[in-house]
Amino acid sequence: MRHRVELRGDDELELLSSAGAAVAAALTGVGERVLPGVFPADLERAAVASLTEWGAAPAVPIPGGGARALSLSRNDVVCGGPPAGECLRVGELVTVECAASVAGWCAWSAFGTSVGVPAESDLRLTETAAEAVRSGIGAVSVGNRLGEVAHAIGVVARGAGCGMPVGCGYGIGRRVCEGPVVPAPGKRSTGVTSRPGLVFTVVAGVCDSGSDEVVRGQDGVVVTGDGSRACVFGHTVAVTRWGPRVLTSS
Repeated sequence: MRHRVELRGDDELELLSSAGAAVAAALTGVGERVLPGVFPADLERAAVASLTEWGAAPAVPIPGGGARALSLSRNDVVCGGPPAGECLRVGELVTVECAASVAGWCAWSAFGTSVGVPAESDLRLTETAAEAVRSGIGAVSVGNRLGEVAHAIGVVARGAGCGMPVGCGYGIGRRVCEGPVVPAPGKRSTGVTSRPGLVFTVVAGVCDSGSDEVVRGQDGVVVTGDGSRACVFGHTVAVTRWGPRVLTSS
């Protein structure tokens, strides 16, 4: 399926940047609250309050309609988990995603972290995902195909022996997820050619088993197929003549 590729003008990029700043601030605040005994619903309320202060609205789509500020995925849940359920427990590995919109323009970001002191294996996962997303962003350049971004992510993730249970990114604008899609690793010379004004997410998801197999639920939740632990890091990035502009950096 071929997606229409839209390039953003200066005014649109500023609104996307405002949404990105709101997302970054919300995730910074939520990250400080990822502690044992805290309920996911409390993190959602904190994120909504933060976005409101920044003049932004929650933009994580809810199946059936509506939007929330966060997805919170625990242990073997890769992404899409609702911010609900039991309180966080010591030893859990969580991925926090946030999406927000300003004047209808969206930004998204995610990070993984441990609840309490991280196990060595979980620390390796979060460090690998963080390094992989930095590598992917470093491959964003005018004239490069999006396959180069996925390749850069894959070199880090595969080199660490990790599985890659989610895609490497997608376009973002009026909706959180739209075209173009960042190709899967191994397809370096594919994907659209980056031009100034292209805005998309750079996503690095890893799991500790080395398997890419997942189970996708009707509610949008993605779980590793073998029960291995996973985490996701990601940013919203704009292509400029001077290199990548990370719209969701804190």
